[in-house]
Amino acid sequence: MHEEKRNLMHLHVMIGDTSCDKGHCHLFTGTTGPEIEMAGGRHYHEFEGMTSFDFGHWHSFCGQTGVNNELPDGFHTHKITFTTDMVKEHRHEVDTFNVPVKEPEHHSDKPARIKARINPGRLR
Repeated sequence: MHEEKRNLMHLHVMIGDTSCDKGHCHLFTGTTGPEIEMAGGRHYHEFEGMTSFDFGHWHSFCGQTGVNNELPDGFHTHKITFTTDMVKEHRHEVDTFNVPVKEPEHHSDKPARIKARINPGRLR
């Protein structure tokens, strides 16, 4: 991979809670993989992970984000939608956005420092 492009790679933080099924919910946290380029300057990310361990079990999940949604302040985000695997005769769903990031504006010899914006009020 070209060195300048590697410096521009970015990930997104994912954090939230699942739907409530069978009387409980789970938390999930993690990061996406690096961006996967598409035509027209668009991109998406793949992700996988495990929920929190609650009520004697956890769930695994995986998927792809939606394409990048540009925000007015130079940040962008992606839609995160997935259904967990079946455990103890139930699944959970997630429909949210990942944490917005702002890509660096300049190429350099140093690794990219990606800025992230977290709105604590959005977490609950």
